Amino acid sequence: MKITTSVQSSFPRTITTCALVLIVLAVAAPTAVAQLTFSITDLGALGASAAYGINNNGQVVGNLSSGDAFIYSGGTMTNLGTLLGVFGTAANAINNSDEVVGYFNPSWPYSGQHAFLYSGGILSDLGTLGGDTSEAYGINDSGQVVGYAKTIGSGGYDPQPHAFRFIREVPAWT
Repeated sequence: MKITTSVQSSFPRTITTCALVLIVLAVAAPTAVAQLTFSITDLGALGASAAYGINNNGQVVGNLSSGDAFIYSGGTMTNLGTLLGVFGTAANAINNSDEVVGYFNPSWPYSGQHAFLYSGGILSDLGTLGGDTSEAYGINDSGQVVGYAKTIGSGGYDPQPHAFRFIREVPAWT
């Protein structure tokens, strides 16, 4: 005695039916469009500039064509490079505690750039991971900084960039 069974799947038909229903819904659904109202502000006249970061206080940081970082606050654009007495700065982010991060050139002629944290009028060099270059791209309201830094090259190869997170150590009071 021979028993033959036949199983017919409805899987392809189900997929086709679902696809057809989605297409009909997409075509028939009305599209909502929101009307945006906004204003744009020219931040200043220290030369050509680009803004990269803004905090909840409306303070803006960015870079000038002169190769320096700026901070815009209270209607005034300030050149951070001139203020700090360093050459070749770039600001990428600012948090709600007015702390700015980016990079600067620690020596001239150029020998690599270092990530910095600018807080309370003090520029702190965040260093590297052994290589000659680092850059900070973001800072949160806890003061944690993220960016990249190059490591030391080995075997004649270029150093590799690595992501980093910088966490400020709180001094132990004794």
